Formats: sequence, C-alpha cells, structure tokens
Amino acid sequence: MSMTQNEFRRIWRTLATRGAAMVALGLGSILWPEQLLVGGLILVGVLATLSGIYELAIAAALRQHTIHWRVALLDGVASLLFGALTMGVARLSHFAALAVTTGWLLLYAGFAWHTSTVVWPRRVARLWLLAFGAINVLLAILAAYPEGTVFALLFFGAAYAAFYGAWQLAIGLWLRHWLQRHTGVLPRAGHQAALHDVTA
Repeated sequence: MSMTQNEFRRIWRTLATRGAAMVALGLGSILWPEQLLVGGLILVGVLATLSGIYELAIAAALRQHTIHWRVALLDGVASLLFGALTMGVARLSHFAALAVTTGWLLLYAGFAWHTSTVVWPRRVARLWLLAFGAINVLLAILAAYPEGTVFALLFFGAAYAAFYGAWQLAIGLWLRHWLQRHTGVLPRAGHQAALHDVTA
C-alpha cells in the first residue's frame, strides 16, 4: 500500500470515528442536559482538537503526493477551531460567545463551498457541500440572535455538535465508499490518476 493510499484510509477513519462520537455526545447532551451538557461539549471540544491535530499531520504527509492535501489541512484547522469554540464558549461573555459562534459557522460555510469547487464535476457531492454551507449560514443568522441565554447557546452547541458529527460521519463513509471502488483503498498502480478521478 502506498503512503497516499494509507493516508486517505486514515482520513476516512478519522472523519467517521470523530463524527460518530460527536453524534453520540451531542445527542446525549440534548437528552440529558443536566448531566451531560457542559461535560459533553468539553469532550466534543477535546475530540475535535485532537483529531484536528491528527488531520494536520495527515495533510503534511499528503502534501508531496496530491494537490488535494489542502482539503485535509483546512478540515484539520476547522476542527481545531471547533474544538476551541466548544471548550471555551462557556467562559466567554454572552456577546463574545455569539460573535465567535457566528464567525465559525460562516467560516465553515466558506470551507464547504470551497471544497465544492474541488469536487465540482461530482454532482451529488457538490450539491451536498453547497447545501451544508447554506445551512451553516442560516444557523449563523440564528446564532447571532441576541436574546438567547447562555444555556440556550450551549444547547444550540450540543445540537450543532450532533449535526456536525453526522456530517463528518457521512463524509467519512462516502470517502470509504469511493476508496473501495478503487480496488479496496486506492488503485495500487496509477494512484495519481485515481486521485484526479475524485473530481471527475
């Protein structure tokens, strides 16, 4: 197995594992807010931070092998920012928490739309990314509503963690499916052509 094949396998596993854990923690925080809301968001933040660092390492390993290494880099940075946000939002003033949350949602919308240009010829992937970006913009508008309480903001964070986790899980499983279509992980020969295939 080439290094590129191995790194792409690591990416889908990271996305799927992180996504499943975020869904579980987010839903648990919603269902049992008194017991899990604050602790669950802290765990989501730790998970996002650690997996973001891991993705940055994968992006560095892919840099010399594929032009798509920047997608892994940007997702790793986004994960780090999400981790910092979920761990630190309770310590911020209400206005600052709203501003940071809104900013992150808009930032991730931009990332989703940028990624859609990478996979533009793939209609289904492109539409999902464009839709996810639009949903983040709508959520940013809701998050900017100034009349909510800190508890409402934390509850919003738990719901978004579950939503974001489901998105990450879906991306991971889609990437796994795409890799399996190319003889298990990626083609043993001509893997650069296969990488180009992801945008065709």
